[in-house]
Amino acid sequence: MSTDLATKLMYLTMIAGEAVTKVMKEAGLKVVRINYQDNGNWAYKEPKKEPHLHVHLYVRTTGEQHPDNDSRFQAFPDALVFPDRGTGYYEKFQPLTDEDCQAINSEMVSLARREKYRDLELGIA
Repeated sequence: MSTDLATKLMYLTMIAGEAVTKVMKEAGLKVVRINYQDNGNWAYKEPKKEPHLHVHLYVRTTGEQHPDNDSRFQAFPDALVFPDRGTGYYEKFQPLTDEDCQAINSEMVSLARREKYRDLELGIA
């Protein structure tokens, strides 16, 4: 990865983290921080095997708990746990809603237009 592309990835990650934090706080979550995880190794798991880089943003909140009170769950400030998908650990987790995603996207566009990011040519209209 070129240094220019790596710089843009970091700035986009910062923008995403700021946007997610704001939108989730407005939705009532008591966001303490975002954990960022640079991944790519999972792309090699069957059936895909398409290597790529991606960054996960894990919203960490006060009072978080597993939907089934699974004892493997590590609440903030402890480290995150990632059991294999086949264990049932994730079955009752709820994804972001379409409305959440639209609000995050709108906030990212707004943030990208701020002076802090404006001159980076991030490709955000």
